[in-house]
Order: sequence, then structure tokens, then C-alpha cells
Amino acid sequence: MQPRRSAGLQKIWANSRYEHRSAYAATLREALAPCFRQPIQASLAAKSADVAVLRLTIASEGDEYGEEVSPEVGQFLQSIQANLPVRLPGNVQLVPDLRFVIGSDMYLVKPMQLRHWLRSTALADAVEAAWPVCIASLQSKKNAMTHEDHITVHLVQSLIRTKLVPGRITYQYKLLAEDGGGNVSAPSSIDFVLTIGDDEDVYLACECKRLNVPYKTGVRALVGEYVDEGLMRFVTGQYSNGLPLAMMLGYVINAKTDVARRGVKRILALRSATVGLQSERDAPIVSGRPVRFHTTHACVTGHLIEVAHTFLAWP
Repeated sequence: MQPRRSAGLQKIWANSRYEHRSAYAATLREALAPCFRQPIQASLAAKSADVAVLRLTIASEGDEYGEEVSPEVGQFLQSIQANLPVRLPGNVQLVPDLRFVIGSDMYLVKPMQLRHWLRSTALADAVEAAWPVCIASLQSKKNAMTHEDHITVHLVQSLIRTKLVPGRITYQYKLLAEDGGGNVSAPSSIDFVLTIGDDEDVYLACECKRLNVPYKTGVRALVGEYVDEGLMRFVTGQYSNGLPLAMMLGYVINAKTDVARRGVKRILALRSATVGLQSERDAPIVSGRPVRFHTTHACVTGHLIEVAHTFLAWP
């Protein structure tokens, strides 16, 4: 799949630059700071044309991010292979954000492409951290009538309290529309958005839907609603019009995230033409963690958009 010359995703598919990696490292350091008594240092342990290894170290002083001396990735991994807790995959592009710990150092093996060093990754990680806090206060109210809006407002509040998100989160983000006569209305709202800076037209939108909801008559998968009333809003350009990235959260009420993923995968295959599906890739499954996958769509308005999906289990 190749983007059009005017497509915004071209920059995202290009390799990251120093300032992108530095901003990503700063986000990680800020997120980890409350968990440790000592500062966290971030530096590039190794780099090649396609892959980089980011090292996070507990240190006495929190120096700025650096890439002064970065050996080749293959050479670096060979030098530490005896201490690796797991066998590395042959193709890191298929397993982005591979992590392992040696001593007091954590290493993240990441493709060099810009899309792997974006703040959307930081938001997905922050959502994962805030989810247990969110559902703790809702546990006594959990039932088939626990609507996604009620869950989302608690999740947004938990995200704000964690202080892990590098930007401003707005719940029920109003989209303004102006007709030919100059009349302005707010016909729709995005569940929540992340904005960074002062440009209100540039945001990371997040749409949230329930999946696998138990009713007295049985479990309703709601995968059709996930696609038709969620994903399609990005495809039609109703949300994130002209923007290259968006997010969707699936609240899996019966906690069976693997079943929910299979259901959505099946309906995406059935409606691939309708949703303009260009590609679909799954992140590695890690026991006890949310299910993550990415889809790319050709929108009705003519641009490509990548949607990062996260399925959160409610045990």
C-alpha cells in the first residue's frame, strides 16, 4: 500500500528524527517519575537504519536524553545476548515496543519509523495504566446498563489524575460545523480527545464502545456497533477529518478480549470495502494486558487514517 503524494501519513512512515525520539523519551521519563525515588535517564543504546534500542536507567542524576555514541543494533544485541531474558524475534517490525530488563536498565527495541515514536503510544500506555483505577469505582455498579459514556467519564478523570498524558484531555469534544449561511452548530461530539498546543484542528480523537456485554438473554458481542457507530465515523470524515491518526477503545465487559478481537476481525473482513480497510496488524498478545491492534483505512474524504485499537478487559 502506497500513500498519495498529499497524504499526511508519508511523514509518519518516514524515519524518526532526534527531536521525535527525545520527545518520546521525555514522555516516558515523566510517566515513570512518580514510581521511583531517583531520576530516570534515557539514552539510545544502539541504532541502525531501521531499528533503535532505547535504554532507561535509574540514576542519581536525570541527565538530558542523548544519542552521542550509538553502536549498530546487531552488534549491541550480540554483546548482551547472554543476559537477555527472552529470545528476540527475527523481525522487530512485527513486534514493536519489545521490552526487556537487565539489572537496573530497561531496554525498548523499536522500529525507527516515526509512527512508533508518537504521543499516541504514550496515550495508549496511559490508558492501560488508568484502567484499573477507572473500573475500581465502577465495580459495584457493573451491569448490562453500564453505558460507555459513564465508563469513559471515569476513565478520563483517571487519566487526568495519573498525569501520564502529555497534553490536554477534553471529554465530549464538540465538533463545530458551519453551513452556507454562516450558522454554526455542534452536531456531534467525540468521546474524548488529546490536544497538544494551540491548534484546535489538530487532535488525537478517541472513540469508545462496549463489547461482549452480558444480558439476561445472553452475551451481545456488539461488534457491529463498534464498527458502524465508532470506526465508521473516522472513515466518513465525521471525526478526525484530514488527520492521520485516531484511537478506539473497546470496553470488554465480560473480560474476554480475545473473543472480542476475533469478532471485530471477522466483521472487518466482511465489511472491508465499506470501511476502506487497507491494512490490519496485531500487537503481540501479552497475558494480563490489553489487546492492541492497528488498522489503516482509505477515508471517504480521500486521505488515509491509521486507527490504534485497545481492548480493555473488565474482570
